[in-house]
Amino acid sequence: MKIKEPSTIKTLFSWKMLCILALGFSSGVPFLVIKDVLKAWMTDQHVDITVIGLFSAVSLPYTFKFVWSPLMDRYIPTFLGRRRGWMISAQLGLLVAIAFLGQIDPTQSLTAMAIVAMAIAFFSASQDIVLDAFRREYLTDEELGLGTGIWINAYRLANLATVGVAFALADKIGYPNVYWILAAMMLVGITATLLAPEPKNDAPPPRTLK
Repeated sequence: MKIKEPSTIKTLFSWKMLCILALGFSSGVPFLVIKDVLKAWMTDQHVDITVIGLFSAVSLPYTFKFVWSPLMDRYIPTFLGRRRGWMISAQLGLLVAIAFLGQIDPTQSLTAMAIVAMAIAFFSASQDIVLDAFRREYLTDEELGLGTGIWINAYRLANLATVGVAFALADKIGYPNVYWILAAMMLVGITATLLAPEPKNDAPPPRTLK
C-alpha cells in the first residue's frame, strides 16, 4: 500500500517550517549589526575613516569558526540538549552583546566597542555552527530542500529588517535605542529554540578531532 506523502502547502505552513523561518531570521540579524549599522553609527559620529575600515577585522570569527566547531559537537550542555543548549547560549550572548554595544560611545571607547563587536561576531558564528547542525538533523531528507529555501529567505529578511530598522529610526531615537531594538530581534530565535524539540541523534559525540 502506497503511503500518501504530505502536500507541499501543508509542509510549508507546518510548525517545523515556522521554526526554521524563525531560526533563519535569528541567524541573519547579527552580521549586519556589526557590518553596516555599526559603521553607519561611527560615520555619523565622525570617527576617522581609517578606524572604521579597521573595524572590518571584527568579522574574523566567521572565517575561523571551524576552529571551535568540533568542540561544540563534542561537548553537550547540561540544559536543553546537544543542539538547543548551544543555540540558546549563543542567542542569549548575542542579545546581551548587541544591547551592550549600543551603550558604548564610539567617540570615547573604540577599544571597548571593538571587543564587544568581536564578541557579537563570535556568538553569531557559534550560532551559525549549531544552527546548521540543528537544521540538518531536524529536517528529513524530503524536507531539507524546502526548509533550506525558507531559511535563506528568512536570513535575507533579517538582513533587510536589521538595516531598515536601524536607518529608519536612528535619526529619531538615536543609535543607542536602535540597538535595544536590534537586540530584541534575537527573541525571535530564542523563542523558537525554547519551543522546538531537540533533534533525534543516535550518534554519540565524537571523542577526538580525528
